[in-house]
Amino acid sequence: MGYRQNSMKSFSSFVIGQCWTSEAEPELGIGFVREQDAQSVLIEFPAAPETRRYNKRTAPLRRLEFKTGETVRSVGGKKLVIDRAEVRKDLLYYIEDKGQGEGKLQFELCESDLSPLFKIQRPLDRFLAGHWDPLRSYSIRKRTFDLWRRQMRSPARGMIGPRARFFPHQLYVAHQISSRGLPRALLADEVGLGKTIEAGWILHRLLVTGRIRRVLVIAPEALINQWFIELFRRFNLSFWVPDSQSLDKVQTSDFADQARVIISLESLTKLQSEGSFDETQWDMIVVDEAHRVGWKPGEASGEYQILEALAQRSRGLLLLTATPEQLGLEGHFARLRLIDPVRFASFEDYVEEHRRYQEVVQLTDALLSGRPLKVDERKSLEEKLKGKIALEELVTPVKRSVLLALIDHYGTGRVYFRNSRKVVEIEHCTFPKRRLQTHQLVSRSGDRAGHALVRWLAEFAKTHREEKTLLICSSAAQVTDWEKRLREDHALKVVAFHENLPLLARDRNAAHFEDPQGATLLLSSEIGGEGRNFQHASQLILADLPADPDVLEQRIGRLDRIGQGSDITIHVPYLAGKNEELLLRWHQEVFQAFENPPQGTAAVHEKYKEELHEILDGESSTRIARFDSLLTRAKADHLEILREIETGRDRLIEINSFDPEEGVRLFEELTTAERADELREYLEEVLDTLGVHSEDLDPDSIFVEPGDSMFVSYFPALPPDGIRMTFSRKKSLSRNDLSLMTWDHPMVTETMESIANQELGNVSVAAWKKPLLLIQCSFILEPSAVDSAWFADQFFPAEAINVVLDATGLDLTETWSWEKLKAELSLLSGAGAQLARQIPGGRLRGLIGKAHELAETKSRILRKEALQQLQSFVGMELSRLESLKRKNQLVSDHEIQWWSDRKKTLEKAFEESSLRLDSLLVILPQH
Repeated sequence: MGYRQNSMKSFSSFVIGQCWTSEAEPELGIGFVREQDAQSVLIEFPAAPETRRYNKRTAPLRRLEFKTGETVRSVGGKKLVIDRAEVRKDLLYYIEDKGQGEGKLQFELCESDLSPLFKIQRPLDRFLAGHWDPLRSYSIRKRTFDLWRRQMRSPARGMIGPRARFFPHQLYVAHQISSRGLPRALLADEVGLGKTIEAGWILHRLLVTGRIRRVLVIAPEALINQWFIELFRRFNLSFWVPDSQSLDKVQTSDFADQARVIISLESLTKLQSEGSFDETQWDMIVVDEAHRVGWKPGEASGEYQILEALAQRSRGLLLLTATPEQLGLEGHFARLRLIDPVRFASFEDYVEEHRRYQEVVQLTDALLSGRPLKVDERKSLEEKLKGKIALEELVTPVKRSVLLALIDHYGTGRVYFRNSRKVVEIEHCTFPKRRLQTHQLVSRSGDRAGHALVRWLAEFAKTHREEKTLLICSSAAQVTDWEKRLREDHALKVVAFHENLPLLARDRNAAHFEDPQGATLLLSSEIGGEGRNFQHASQLILADLPADPDVLEQRIGRLDRIGQGSDITIHVPYLAGKNEELLLRWHQEVFQAFENPPQGTAAVHEKYKEELHEILDGESSTRIARFDSLLTRAKADHLEILREIETGRDRLIEINSFDPEEGVRLFEELTTAERADELREYLEEVLDTLGVHSEDLDPDSIFVEPGDSMFVSYFPALPPDGIRMTFSRKKSLSRNDLSLMTWDHPMVTETMESIANQELGNVSVAAWKKPLLLIQCSFILEPSAVDSAWFADQFFPAEAINVVLDATGLDLTETWSWEKLKAELSLLSGAGAQLARQIPGGRLRGLIGKAHELAETKSRILRKEALQQLQSFVGMELSRLESLKRKNQLVSDHEIQWWSDRKKTLEKAFEESSLRLDSLLVILPQH
């Protein structure tokens, strides 16, 4: 890499046309200054193609300056060998002199006219200047590139990084969605199955592989900090949270400068009214608790309209809800419409299609039964799949391809994922048992409202000192009152969690509750009943009961979650004859909602909610009789719905949501890909080579911190006060103080990139006992610069081509592999170093040229293989999508265009791939 990268201080200012490179994203190639003002500079990277705006004071940029003797290219492809350079008005002009005397010609090239596709190299210049690295550094460089290349090719890339247990159903959903060109889907797993984890996994994989950069997470205000903490702690993803500061101080430009943002729906509405999001583009938008956004035919809420406008400008969209039927068919359609407005354009058409869809579900049941299809069933199936799948595949046992064809062509297609506990139990996942304990309160003469409950709470807290207990009720005012009474009258250590507390106070209290030595009782208003994870608690007190069974299940779901380590007890205190007693009977006798997650509750609640509230608000002597009658009717209706659910279960949704065989395959693949022992060995070798201090904490964990002995000024992702890390996934799940170190961790990926993109180890000299001079040239074959969103690494990660030559140019590559060669090498003596300095530069340049020719021959084969893989894979996907498009509207033109553009873009990048000399090793006879 024959160039010099100067720091920004070498030039007084940025000037239009200057060349710079990004230290943070070297893969962008050469950048050109296009605009600049007092605070910022706009750099265009034409080869990527990308444009970045940087703050001048903090920009990770380096000035690019080529040296005398280097060959550069113009935009038009003309070569120029640099004899000298001049600076004119802060722009570099490279000059080549040809000829002598009067016939002398001068050619010059301004840096602003440099080809952005030019590859930057330097090992030969460093060798000729005597700037050699230790052999150990050279070895680290080669090992780093081998490991990095393997990671680039690995299907596990982006999947092993999260600090989460490998549940096959979560892996399946995350892998399916993150593998799509347009990752748009509705995640609607039952409460407690990990929708947030699935969404985080999808984001992590897409961000790690570079397929997305700009992410907007929209969540209820109460969940903002939880999202921030989960994404940072579990996925090593940092986000900007404008809600944590005054929105009045937030500028429109802030959103353009921030790549990852978490914002509340309430704040989004305010900022949108100010035009803050009008021009902002996002690669992915995630909306939590999506059922809160209202829509009816011809009547969309303001929030819905904002989301609709944002979703139309975003390639990716994830909507999360645990209650897909909570708002009925209209609410479900509204969310699907955000995901695919072309496919779900008309509510009336959707209702009619939904009615006809039941026939498809019945056919699916027949296919899955294993019995031979009846004549009318086979005829119906052939009619539905004619032209969509080879009819000879309609055999038993049923092939998954037939079921996927039905999913592709009918119903909601592959955009809707909903896993249930019944399905997840296939994974041998266990859920906690739920036990109900009712407590009839004793009211005393002169008691004010809530006194009986506070006395019971105080007694309960004293008898459950060793157990974490969560109380949920509907009112923040009640929480505030009860907390005050329990603290002042009973000296109990309790904390509160409600919407009237600032976000930081809420999270501080939640952390205090989670701390084993902290508060044992947390009093929460309804905001603790959605999205929050309190599974470290085993006792749940429902101080009042909601009428809606879905809201009740949300409350219970804060403890009843996958991964809960103990059974949970649900306590319902009530006063005899009061509404709590009636609601207790409503949930228990109609839905059996306390012992197990109920199904089919939305329709029953919708039908009887007005009558129920009339009874609860009434004081007539017939109240109990009317209530008993309501229970009888509601229970009968619920039983009928359960029968309909079981006989008409949406098998296609279940099939789309989880394939047990694929889920297990992913589990095994990721478990194998972790290679924790190899990672620890490599990382410790790098740390030792760079002089970074580390010490063992236990067999699985180490502590790393910067120090005075470091050979580098900065080590990626290493905090100033150090980091405690473990290579054990199991240990990381039980120890929040330990970071999980994987091949996806920023410390590992950024360290590998740093080594690959800097000079460390790219030239070295060694000795051996044989009477031969050898050189080993390591060339890198890589596509021309292309936006990482096209995911070129899937087919063509950078490839290393090693060539070994003797002093005569004889090719000894097959004889001396690196593994064999390094076993023969030793450090060079003083005399050997003197001999190395006497090697003529022209002779060495000639040998490297010969090595380049040999590497180029092999590169043509690798280039052809990459093109074939690309054309085969993308061609099959395009064929499938175009076939679907001809049959119905399940596939959008945007998705087909994306795959077509990807194919064309990558074909061009692969065809224009080039070799660059990455490292050079000169081996001399031992003296």
